Amino acid sequence: MTSQTAVAVCFSALAAAVAFQQAPRTIALRPAGATLGEPFTSIYSIRELADGRVLISDNGNETRLVVADFRGDAVRTLGRQGSGPGEYRQAGKLFALPHDSTLLMDGDRSRRWLVLVRDSIVKTLAPDDPAVGAVPGDVFGVDSSGHVLSIRGSGADQLSREVSRLRNVAILSSRRGAKPDTILELRGYDQHVRFNAARSFSIHTMLMGSAEEQVQLFEDGWISIVRVEPYHVEWRKPDGKIIRGPDLPWEAPRSNATEKRADPDAPWADRLAPIRRGSHGTPEGNILIARSRWSKVTDTRYDLVDRSGKLIGNLAMPDSERVVGFGPRSVYIVTTDGDGFQRLRRHPWP
Repeated sequence: MTSQTAVAVCFSALAAAVAFQQAPRTIALRPAGATLGEPFTSIYSIRELADGRVLISDNGNETRLVVADFRGDAVRTLGRQGSGPGEYRQAGKLFALPHDSTLLMDGDRSRRWLVLVRDSIVKTLAPDDPAVGAVPGDVFGVDSSGHVLSIRGSGADQLSREVSRLRNVAILSSRRGAKPDTILELRGYDQHVRFNAARSFSIHTMLMGSAEEQVQLFEDGWISIVRVEPYHVEWRKPDGKIIRGPDLPWEAPRSNATEKRADPDAPWADRLAPIRRGSHGTPEGNILIARSRWSKVTDTRYDLVDRSGKLIGNLAMPDSERVVGFGPRSVYIVTTDGDGFQRLRRHPWP
């Protein structure tokens, strides 16, 4: 063997070793440590408390907020449906605050917030409260410094005579009333636009298979940004610096007749986007991204991406299951049975 050949072999071996080390791992969840026997209609959000109990917003046909104790398989309703103090019209997102407190969004877009300390509703913030008024859009995270991340629409771009693409902006606000700061521009959903010239109005229908870019504010002030085209993850550090990760694998399949069988009467995007709603921040500060379903991937899949934007893991589950949130050492899985009822399981997080 010549010296040049030996060097080439060494470099090839080194490249193979690096590639092997960087390959995303397959995440296999360990068996559930506990399952709630209580059936739910539509589990929307969870928040694990310091003592291991869990707040659950169930906003199906009968909306409710409950606190669940896995150890005793016990569920207790908190508050009630309504528009008064300590009430909610629809139990929405739950966000962890310091000192075992929680922020509950009233999910009917009435812009009312409820604050809980452990399992007690202690404050209701009306739409005209300064803390609520300082946040101009839908909330997508809070941090330990009092910041709130929200998204609101900022118009649309006409892509063709019948298709437009919505634009969104991400806004960083403060619960202490500081001036909101627009920090990111985001791609929104594509929509079909049908004009009615006789009545001077138009009908806008979201294209099946399209997706909007996603953001999430973490407790330490980092913000994940999941971009759609090309599919990749960016991170915004608390100082405003952006870290762009590498492009991530996605086939971008066309919406052919096979794909359209899922909803043949709806308008479809030309190509399927890589992501869908349902991504979550993990305890170690990574982002678990919900992947799109299509004819070749009919189960529930997630990409785990670290803070450099690299793909470090893949999680696959039956299509009747999905991740709904995390505790410090746990991941919570919702499973839906044949009658449409949902139950909540708690697994150790790898």
